Amino acid sequence: MPADNAQLGIPERHYVTNENKAKELDDGLDRITDAHARMSLKLQAAFGLRREESIKFQPGVADHGDHIAIQGSWAKGGRNRTVPATTAEL
Repeated sequence: MPADNAQLGIPERHYVTNENKAKELDDGLDRITDAHARMSLKLQAAFGLRREESIKFQPGVADHGDHIAIQGSWAKGGRNRTVPATTAEL
């Protein structure tokens, strides 16, 4: 068995962890006709929610006044988290 992947012709992995993948909504949000999809995108922009979190968001459960409580999903290891509510933008 070879000592490393280079001997097998497999290139080294390159991790890009410092790259910002954020997209600006600008006026594109006005073109979204589905109210649920529009609100999901607004939640992602305002609170930095992940896609799955914003789709499953339940205001009555999550709203705690000064923060929102996000329930962990099974796929993400089930970790709950809180996100500070610092603006009334929505």
